[in-house]
Amino acid sequence: MNLSRVLVFLLALCGSLSVQAAKLVVSIEPLAMLVEPLLGPNDSLHVLLKPNTSPHHYSLKASDMRALQQADLILWVGPDLEQFLQKPLATAPASLQLDQLLNLTWPTVPGQADSLHAHAHITRDPHLWLNPDNAAIVAAAVAQRLAAIAGADGAAVQARLAVMMTRLAAIGAELEIMLGDLRGVQFMVYHQAYGHWNQRFGLSQLSAVSLTPEQKPGARHIYQLKAQAKQAQCLVAEAFYDNQSTQQLAKELGLPLVLLDPLGTNVASGEHRYETLLRNLALDMKSCLNHPANS
Repeated sequence: MNLSRVLVFLLALCGSLSVQAAKLVVSIEPLAMLVEPLLGPNDSLHVLLKPNTSPHHYSLKASDMRALQQADLILWVGPDLEQFLQKPLATAPASLQLDQLLNLTWPTVPGQADSLHAHAHITRDPHLWLNPDNAAIVAAAVAQRLAAIAGADGAAVQARLAVMMTRLAAIGAELEIMLGDLRGVQFMVYHQAYGHWNQRFGLSQLSAVSLTPEQKPGARHIYQLKAQAKQAQCLVAEAFYDNQSTQQLAKELGLPLVLLDPLGTNVASGEHRYETLLRNLALDMKSCLNHPANS
């Protein structure tokens, strides 16, 4: 082997040694779906909550704390969604709080009845991943962090980001067409979780039963909901909260129950899971059209 070949070999070796695998921790499954296309083959990803677990009332386990301590990057939405992470991540340099990113689009939240004020600490709808435009902003911020961790492999991260941006634009356009027939159709939701979704795709939500799925409506609020239900086509609830009380409320309001999956509980493993999450949500939402409107 001549000297030039030795130099080329050494440079390549040095370059490979400067590439660092990233250890990512995300709070919920939708964030995992969003960042997966940005990861390299040696990067690892740990999700704190199982898909069917509500982030509103979760307690960290010892294994969760170890994962947080070892992470190169921790992604969470913010205390409005994962309040359990506020103290553990208060001084964590690896933490990236997504609701603090610049240029995110925030929906205008309609006024809530007095019975909803028990959760006044929730200042805005934290389900920002339901807008693919916000997902693009999140992806760009995560890619910047990953590129810094990856070192010499930073260009590969940016290349993966470019592909993802194209796919996010495509799913946004696809959903605009899918949901076009729903514009003007009024519906009610059990959980105030669809502000980003509604605003992005021009959907007409009348009101919410509660700010969090665990909160039960009072008698006064039920009376108000019954009056509004006359204008609604269906009641939307989360599939993982399909319980007797939800079904009973739908019956009391005289509305068909449509179940959605905003956390991706039923999204199978594979490529492009984030797009599948949104596409499934649109397909299930369209089932609201299959029910006769209230007279």
